[in-house]
Amino acid sequence: MAATVRNAFKDYIVGGNILDCSVDNVNLYKKSQMIEIELSSEKVISASELKQFEEYLKNKFQINKANISIKQNVIEAKVTRREIFTKE
Repeated sequence: MAATVRNAFKDYIVGGNILDCSVDNVNLYKKSQMIEIELSSEKVISASELKQFEEYLKNKFQINKANISIKQNVIEAKVTRREIFTKE
C-alpha cells in the first residue's frame, strides 16, 4: 500500500484533498535542483492546492523546480430522474 501525502510529509499542515493522495513515486535530482512526484487520487485536486504543495516542496528540499503529476481516478455517478423518485 502506498503512503499518502499526509503520512509521507507530516509537516505539511495545509488542509485539502491533496493530503489524501497516494504517493506512487518520488525522484529527487540534486544536480538539477528538481523533484518529481507522482500522485494518485480519487478526489479532485484544485490548482491552488497543487501550487501550495509545489511551493512547500521547493522550500522543504531547497530546490528550484517541483514537477507533480496526479493520476485522478474520479468516479462519477450518473443517476436518472426515474431512479431519484422510485421507491424501493
